[in-house]
Amino acid sequence: MKKTIITTVIFLAMTLTIQPAFGQTKQLPQEVRTDFCKNAYYNYKYGTDAFKVWMTTSARNIGFNSIVDIEIAIENICNNKKLQDEFFQNVLRIGGSRDFIFLQFQSIGMTAVNAKTLTDYLIEKENDKTQAVTPKSITNNPEIQVNSNSVKKDEITGYPTEIYNPQPLRDNPSLGIIKWNVQGIEKLLSTDGSIKLPMTITKIKAALKVKPRVETDDYFPELTDYIFTLANGIILSVRNVQENKTGWLIIEGENDKKISGLPFGLIINQSTIKDVEKQLSNIKTQKLGNYIEFRKGGMNYRFEFNKNKTLGKVHIL
Repeated sequence: MKKTIITTVIFLAMTLTIQPAFGQTKQLPQEVRTDFCKNAYYNYKYGTDAFKVWMTTSARNIGFNSIVDIEIAIENICNNKKLQDEFFQNVLRIGGSRDFIFLQFQSIGMTAVNAKTLTDYLIEKENDKTQAVTPKSITNNPEIQVNSNSVKKDEITGYPTEIYNPQPLRDNPSLGIIKWNVQGIEKLLSTDGSIKLPMTITKIKAALKVKPRVETDDYFPELTDYIFTLANGIILSVRNVQENKTGWLIIEGENDKKISGLPFGLIINQSTIKDVEKQLSNIKTQKLGNYIEFRKGGMNYRFEFNKNKTLGKVHIL
């Protein structure tokens, strides 16, 4: 199953020199390791070639040489702290700011809070060893050069002003009803014009009258994605989390189709970052990487941007 990526930050190639193991002055919470390893394996299976090279190199650095051994090691990364720590060390070898390191982990799907905890842990470990995190030259390894792309500065800072120290989103109780007027999804709306989650997959199928493409994954058997492509170019993706109910919903346009009728008068594939920031200026938001998000009434709304800095997707979680 191809995972929806909520950010476009690409992992850079790392140097291949094996470094000493981390000290033992601080323990990384197990829930943070679990969040990392599940998303790392997911990205290894469905992510970019650059990420696969990165993970493969980490396995080789700790002694796995054959393809079979490497595949087995990565498949069991959640039970292999040595492989996890080698991957972490490779991230530090790139160098870069605290925000940049944070984005490397947040971009693979880790929660912002867990990505922050992991970043703090890694930098503290390096500080304990009195080794500054400094930029390293990109390796001349041809395998990595072929499969990796440099991330230029403006590809990171060109998005909404990134923040560090992400926190659980604060509610906006004074904000009015988040109303939708998108053609084709009217029957998904409540009587007040809002979208309320969770809702059953059965209801969504009946409302849209479109047969979805269903994507499943053996590694995440509890999750199923349903992708509905409507005749007017709207793509609606929903994830079934439990008891036939969806845990999140994503709206986007097929082939850069402009989608109007969004809250705040925004338009997918047309509204710019400045447009979104202006419309949300009086709302308590959080800006991370290539998206802006806010919370209202127990639901999170995330506005994700395309590479050309226009609004690409709206997530409801």
